[in-house]
Amino acid sequence: MSQKNVSVEPLPEDEAWILFTNVVGEKVETNAEFNEIAKKIIGECGGLPLIIQVVGNALKNKSIEVWKAALDELRNHVTRDVTPEVKRAFNHVKLSYNYLESEEARSCFLLCSMFPEDANIQLESLAQFAMCLEKFDDLQSIEDARNRVQIAVNTLKSSFLLLDGDGKGTTKMHEVVRDMALLIASEGMKKIVVMAGKGLTQWDPRNATESYTGISLMRNKISKLPDHEFPFPHLDSFLIPNNELSTIPDKFIRGIKEIKVLDVNSNCISSVPQSFSLLTKLCMLDLSGNHDISEISILGELNNLQILILDSTEIEEIPEEIGQLTKLRSLSAQYCDLSRIAPGVISNLFCLEELAISWYGDASVIITSIEEISNLSFFTNLQLAVSDFDCISKKFHFENLQKFKVIVGTYLVEEQIPAISKYDRFLILNFIDNIPSMKPYSNLIKATDEIHSFCSCGLDKDIIPSLYSEGFDNFKRIHIEDSDVSCLVADVNWDEMKTMISSNDLVESKTKGKFFSKVEEVKLERMDAMEVLWNCPDEYISFHSLQHFEVNEGVLRRLFPVNVAKGLVNLQSLKLHDCGDSLKALISIRGDENDSDAETSNEERDEEEVCNTETKMDAHDVDFVFPRLTTIELDSLGGLKCFYNGASTIKYPSLKRISIRNCPNMKTWGYGVQDMPKMNFRHQGTSYNINDRMAMEREEGRWTIFKKVNKKRALKKRCYG
Repeated sequence: MSQKNVSVEPLPEDEAWILFTNVVGEKVETNAEFNEIAKKIIGECGGLPLIIQVVGNALKNKSIEVWKAALDELRNHVTRDVTPEVKRAFNHVKLSYNYLESEEARSCFLLCSMFPEDANIQLESLAQFAMCLEKFDDLQSIEDARNRVQIAVNTLKSSFLLLDGDGKGTTKMHEVVRDMALLIASEGMKKIVVMAGKGLTQWDPRNATESYTGISLMRNKISKLPDHEFPFPHLDSFLIPNNELSTIPDKFIRGIKEIKVLDVNSNCISSVPQSFSLLTKLCMLDLSGNHDISEISILGELNNLQILILDSTEIEEIPEEIGQLTKLRSLSAQYCDLSRIAPGVISNLFCLEELAISWYGDASVIITSIEEISNLSFFTNLQLAVSDFDCISKKFHFENLQKFKVIVGTYLVEEQIPAISKYDRFLILNFIDNIPSMKPYSNLIKATDEIHSFCSCGLDKDIIPSLYSEGFDNFKRIHIEDSDVSCLVADVNWDEMKTMISSNDLVESKTKGKFFSKVEEVKLERMDAMEVLWNCPDEYISFHSLQHFEVNEGVLRRLFPVNVAKGLVNLQSLKLHDCGDSLKALISIRGDENDSDAETSNEERDEEEVCNTETKMDAHDVDFVFPRLTTIELDSLGGLKCFYNGASTIKYPSLKRISIRNCPNMKTWGYGVQDMPKMNFRHQGTSYNINDRMAMEREEGRWTIFKKVNKKRALKKRCYG
């Protein structure tokens, strides 16, 4: 490994002490023996905040004898011929690595070093690699591997050996830590060689040794591998994704025939070499993104294969040979041109746990194949993308799955599809022109936690009642974009609805039998026809479980009547952006009676909503509280005049952030007492309430108020230079 400049701006001595104390605890202040050795350890850290955190975390729960041994190790550990700066960083990271109590965390740490510098490392990839390289003992399932990787990553983050990634389901490794991890990985008899992200156009293995256990050439520009047999008897992983390979020579394959993991995704390979049959120990094969691969029958000879990824290839068929892979746990064939699955293939994969497939062929074929899943004892996770509901099995019991993601639509835009969801079972409607009756698909609807709709103009003008009788009440998240839905619940026959609710035995509590009673998140975007969320009596509405509510680009004129708002006891964030000029108050003392009167114009209703202060002081005004609300964002609401147009006292005990932008008519927050104990409205040494502060800032048209950041958090932000 080439040496790099690993310096980070050092902290002053007093800040270094504060940081170390924050990590290890107050015993360095109260115990003289710990205090003395702590000063020496900090001195060895050279004031580098990353190193201070790494070492402090490794020692924080250890005895004084361990601290003394660690100091000796930091001073005297001998490594290869490197600069003093690199040696110091290496010694400290190696100390933290050695003190990890989890062998699984150590394994994940070294696996992370195989990715390019500053890469967002997918936890899914880590789970697949760790599983197939047998890094976990007594592994029960793929989901078990995911859970163990998450625990290992959390351990490494708490040790400051890993960082948060840029997206959900990812992590990162600081470049200093990665360089030290590569030094650790290159020690001993078994070595990992990593030349990822180096811009290589070719790889010369002539200087390679037989001791290599892993080779990573990720993210280069390599167009060919040597047509020569270089023996790697201990090699268990060969990673060369995101390159320009057009083939893999047979002679080269013979030299790596002991490998367990082969990742060649996102290359230009046009066909699977027949010599792949030599890879009899292979557990994971990723061919995704090789767009010209169309024939995969030879893969049926890989008897030990557990994970097979064929996404974004040109395969049109899953042939009968694939049914020979009796150890296969995961099969993924998304974004392909599949039109045929050989009969019996799925049912022959009796170890299969997960299947991900995109289908645009004959509906009867995919329905038959999906129904074969019912015969698989270990199956838990289905990801299915189809063109229309005709391809959805009406008999399959979705409720028996731990996870599923069902995508229905003409066009699939991968960037729109949530790869990571808070919930395990969700349905996505994407560019659908016509949605049939949901009754035949009640097994799917009843099992679904979350629904997304993108550009689906075929939705009913009110989507909830038609789904409700088929189990919609179980949904926990609603996300709708670019739809002509006018409201989520319309003014239907409520006597019939009462009968239906009672017949389904849903009336078990004051929130049971009400629309939205289990919904935790609502996100609505570009809803040009939706003026109200519901157009029915408020008694049928409950947002008791709602945690996050967001609207972007809408025409809402009414949001929450006060009798519904009082039930928002779990609401954590409320965000409205670009919602036109009709909405006057987010919470209004007038409820459904205005909207139920068809003879009353919008303008008249709006005028009633912003009635004078005397009218606001009526029987509707009962004090209430938003106990969990932390964030409010309001942006470009041209008609908004206040948050609440009543005179109640409202308590916001958890509120930490208010952001208001481009709301020129919002001159006050509310007419009653607004109790916000965690908000700071001080200005030039004087404390104000929110209404006074708004008056001061009104001319700017924008103000943002944050909870004060404490000194400890500010210091933490400096820790990675």
